[in-house]
Amino acid sequence: AIAGVIVVIIYTRRARMLDSMLGGENLLAHWTYSQDEWQKYTEQEFREDKKAKKGLFVMIAVISVIVGILFFVVIRDSGPVVLFTILGIIALMGLVAYTSAMHNYRQNKKYLGEVYISQDGIYLNRQLHTWRGLGARLEKVSYEDKRRTQPILKFEYSAPGRYSRYYYTARVPVPRGEEETAHK
Repeated sequence: AIAGVIVVIIYTRRARMLDSMLGGENLLAHWTYSQDEWQKYTEQEFREDKKAKKGLFVMIAVISVIVGILFFVVIRDSGPVVLFTILGIIALMGLVAYTSAMHNYRQNKKYLGEVYISQDGIYLNRQLHTWRGLGARLEKVSYEDKRRTQPILKFEYSAPGRYSRYYYTARVPVPRGEEETAHK
């Protein structure tokens, strides 16, 4: 019951923030994209997302194998249990990495892109990213146009987690003709 009350408060605040963005309050920019621009962004984002998740998956798999070997060396008779547990962890992490990348890709393919950018967060193609409230903060915003088919605004923000801060990145494509607005 206590957790439910806390969740309702958090999501009510997020819903209000989204309503104010969609209502045009304190907007810095509101962009919609042509089919061509959104397709380029979708493919580039999918490649970058897959690359990042593949790196994370490999790191988790290597750590799992090392821990499995240590368990096997220390507790000899638990070999098959450790082997199947490690393989299960690796398979689960692979499935999570694949499905999360595919989910974002499908969402971007399903809906033509639109973004609302405010001082408190962004609403990018049905995903809300906020850096106001509950200890969240905007860490950095950068404009990137090198090594890309189209320029992007990269928003890096963080929020407190259980033991440390969690860091997130949202990449927003800049439509043709809006480069000056993006720099501002």
